[in-house]
Amino acid sequence: MRPPFLSSSAAAALLASVLAAQSTAAPAPDIVRVSGHAGLHVLDGDLIGVGDRYKARFDAGTIVFTPVFGRAAPATRTVRLSLSGVGRGRTTTPVAAVPPTFTELSVRYEHAACTESYDVRADGLEQSFRFASLPAGEGDLVVRLRLQSELSVAPQGDGLRFTYPGVGSFDLGAVTGIDDAGERCAGSMRLVGDELELSLPAPFVDRARLPLVLDPFLGALFHVVATTSIDEAPRTAYSFGSDRYLVVWMRNNSATDVDVLGQRIARNGAPVGGVLSIAAQPGRNFDPAVASIRVRDGFLVAYVRNDDVLCRSVSAATGAVSLSTILAGGADVQRAPDLGGEATLADDDGVCVWADYDSNSIHSVEVGLNADFSVAARGSPRVVFHDAANAVVDFPRIAKSGGTARRYGMTCYVQQTPPGNHDVLFFVLDDTGATMTALFVLDNSTLDDIVPTCDGDGSHWTVAWERVIAGISSIQAASLSYLGGGTVLPYRNGTPTTLSFAGRLPAVTWIGQSCLVSWFERNGNTATCRLLPLEPWSFQQCEASRTIAAALDLDFTAYGAATASGGNPIDEALFALATVQASTGNSDIQGQEWQARDGFSRSLGGGCGQGGEPFAPCLLAGSFFASLRLRAASPSRLAALVIGRDRIDLPCGTCALVPDPATGVILAQATDLHGDLQVPVSLPTGSVFIGMFLYAQWLVFDPTPGCAPFGASFSPAQVIAVELPG
Repeated sequence: MRPPFLSSSAAAALLASVLAAQSTAAPAPDIVRVSGHAGLHVLDGDLIGVGDRYKARFDAGTIVFTPVFGRAAPATRTVRLSLSGVGRGRTTTPVAAVPPTFTELSVRYEHAACTESYDVRADGLEQSFRFASLPAGEGDLVVRLRLQSELSVAPQGDGLRFTYPGVGSFDLGAVTGIDDAGERCAGSMRLVGDELELSLPAPFVDRARLPLVLDPFLGALFHVVATTSIDEAPRTAYSFGSDRYLVVWMRNNSATDVDVLGQRIARNGAPVGGVLSIAAQPGRNFDPAVASIRVRDGFLVAYVRNDDVLCRSVSAATGAVSLSTILAGGADVQRAPDLGGEATLADDDGVCVWADYDSNSIHSVEVGLNADFSVAARGSPRVVFHDAANAVVDFPRIAKSGGTARRYGMTCYVQQTPPGNHDVLFFVLDDTGATMTALFVLDNSTLDDIVPTCDGDGSHWTVAWERVIAGISSIQAASLSYLGGGTVLPYRNGTPTTLSFAGRLPAVTWIGQSCLVSWFERNGNTATCRLLPLEPWSFQQCEASRTIAAALDLDFTAYGAATASGGNPIDEALFALATVQASTGNSDIQGQEWQARDGFSRSLGGGCGQGGEPFAPCLLAGSFFASLRLRAASPSRLAALVIGRDRIDLPCGTCALVPDPATGVILAQATDLHGDLQVPVSLPTGSVFIGMFLYAQWLVFDPTPGCAPFGASFSPAQVIAVELPG
């Protein structure tokens, strides 16, 4: 039986599709604004509108407008408006409550006397009352609304100002009348008790061509007294089916009221649809995490509410948000969730991990995304780790997907003795959340190692963490692998590499043949986010680093998701981060798309036995760190690298030799004690190999070969190409 691997025609089709997608992708903008847009949709049976600095709920007969003042506000304050009557002069007719209808960003209440409308905009609600015919009687046209609010209300110009003392304010703009001929007329507004009266003068009304619209504006001119954290903690995932990302984040309406919002983003950085309210119940909904499930073209979003971990789904295609499901309930305090998604078409579930602060343990559960987009915990939660000494265990972080192997790297940290000594732990989980390895301690010393994070491809992972010595933080990183057998394989014995001597809160995104580690560095009141593309084992820099953004007095890190985490081989990623708006001093969510320029490499299959995993990182013209690597092969064995322009596609046992050794080059070298080896490659800027596609494969000679005639096991073959730097 011929072993499975990509044929010449299939490989050519793969190359063509990948290169076409890379060449036709629109240039990524320097920065795209993720938050700050408008959105309107149904959540848990409520019609919710969202703007840049407000949210609104549209009930039958009433709208509830909630200004967003951030953490500076001790509590949430609202404005409730209900249409109570319309008429002419002193005579008004009561208006009964009716349910709303909506399309896109517009809400309508169809009354007998008029149509009450609200257009949801980023900067506020455009309120209007449309009269197809005039009420009976004479005099000014009058619209009366019942107004209820905990805010102080006072005249401001021709409108009203709503003020939260010591926190901020916003305005209800002046009344304007517009008839069908486009003639405009200023109206008036007055507040008597709890009744707001909007009116247009009789002379204008009498000559107006119908329909006539009365049009105030709610929410203009937001002002917050002090800099305050409003939008923060973004996370990102990518769905291959719709070719778009979902960014989720926390919005601090006040210190006691936090929502989880989301925005779909196309691969070229353009927003798709409106802002999504994912968790908007009163109270604190926080710590969002997101991952994609490829077979459903959807996302899972986990978050914390009332010390429980909940999860919803979001359709990548439509933006529909599901009902919530409790993944971790009960009396214990359970927080810090994270999600790993499913990049293959083999299953419809991901893995959620979180910390139980009462039992000092890390838990996991398999999370399914059903065909109807409902979310279900499949099986009971598992204990991934519990410290026997009952030490504090915190900050679980899981890789964005399990890759084709469907294995998830996961990190956390545990407090040791003496106080101020934390160790970083690493595990490998299967697609049900069960541990496949014993814990691996990355640095079992008295140093303080905290807030670890990881990402990888299902077999190899980069782990980064913050190390604190005498109050000064640095960023450390290590490379780990797992190919079965229950043992984690560290590169260079897991010895960490220092990436920065002044960094905090690292994040890792595995993209292409490189890993990107981001962190922030503080200089006085200014924090700068760094993003560094690295070769995943030596941690040598593959391409130019980037400063994502700068912020005033804000601790932030760019969190990314690569297209590969959703199953798309294009080497791109979207990073989201919280920044500060220079104009307002308030936090905002922005995004940066990244296209890796680390050389071209795709697996063609054909591997068998202990042939290991091949990598070709940093294949850039002019790079000093380009290499052809073999990881986790049979240790201390002679290996041969076959590389050339022609294919032979020779089956042998369960293997397949893809490159033709008769027309190629064969390089011999021994693997080390971990089954690793590296062949450095010189790539001068004018190299003749730029843009040329080559086939490469490792043959490892071991006692139990997958290909007996050759006496060797094979790695999967690769097609590789050298790129010019971006």
